[in-house]
Amino acid sequence: DHGHSHDEGDHGHSHDDHAHSRQDAVVADAVSGFAINAAMLHALSDSVQSAGVILAGIFMYYMINKTEGTYISKHSWYNLADPACSVFFAVITVYMTKGIIKDLMNILMEASPLGIDAAKIEERLREIPGVIDLHDLHVWSIASGKISLSVHLVSDTHVDALAATQRVLEHTFGITHHTVQVDPVQYGSDKCSSNICQH
Repeated sequence: DHGHSHDEGDHGHSHDDHAHSRQDAVVADAVSGFAINAAMLHALSDSVQSAGVILAGIFMYYMINKTEGTYISKHSWYNLADPACSVFFAVITVYMTKGIIKDLMNILMEASPLGIDAAKIEERLREIPGVIDLHDLHVWSIASGKISLSVHLVSDTHVDALAATQRVLEHTFGITHHTVQVDPVQYGSDKCSSNICQH
């Protein structure tokens, strides 16, 4: 935890990491994770499609020989087994990549993570002793399975409120990548939503 001095007063300001290099490492890990998953999926889809082509070839070989007495026929309907097999496995591949594409788009669009209820987080933070109000609560995904949060609290006991907020975020919600700024009531009241800040 560290405090930053501003012209209008002192604000408690905490980051769970003390350097931007850690955030860069998280992003790098995310890219690496997606690259590995995509590479594994690509290898798996290639293997499945190769197996499908082999099976289609065996099927055409057997059926054409059985019906026409030859192993090759340009005009046999059984020749459609090859493109049909390719289309079938292409559809399967697209379906298998849907999850990765969805996760990637959520991260790129900084969407709210699945399974995280921002309203519940806000409710729990408001219950912390000394927290008068809060504003600018944002929760988003920075990588697959990694959640980031930022919030401004209004409290005159910024050290205790800051420590309690970090415990709630990390132990209750499992959010370890967070930025919490605590503003004194005197300077944070203009952002408050509740009437208590005006007292």
